[in-house]
Amino acid sequence: MAITIRPAVIEDQQAIVALVRSERLNPNGLFWANFVVARDGNVLVGAAQIRRFADGAAELGSLVVAPAWRGNRLSARLIQALLTTEHGAVYLVTGRQNAHHYAHWGFAPVTLTEAPASTRRNCVLGQVIGGAHALVTGRRINRLVVLRREAPSLEADAALARCA
Repeated sequence: MAITIRPAVIEDQQAIVALVRSERLNPNGLFWANFVVARDGNVLVGAAQIRRFADGAAELGSLVVAPAWRGNRLSARLIQALLTTEHGAVYLVTGRQNAHHYAHWGFAPVTLTEAPASTRRNCVLGQVIGGAHALVTGRRINRLVVLRREAPSLEADAALARCA
């Protein structure tokens, strides 16, 4: 498998939107320039972005890998590619059951009140909309949590760059 990870280009926009929507992820702010993508030849098989908000928050989001390509550490490679160039604090909203997966990159849970307004809004909207969808479809409600990765030190930045 010759999968490449690279910054998205404008030609990736439609495939990014389709992939994110196929997994019923937050469809807001899907702008190609914020993404890194995983491609297997001409097929976009994964994507992730850092959303930037007016309140200054940076949020890791829209992390998705197409089902046929899961289990190959593509999510980890996408996260690594994004965080290698990120020097400030980064937030993340995820299901409580998935939070431990992000500890490797220094993400730790924070209370909702510790998160920027934009991230709080995303978390609350995700919980309300996701909860309503779960009730309608008879699925289990996915409890969300906010995680934060502090701005890395110079030493941590260097170690992260070596892992990329």
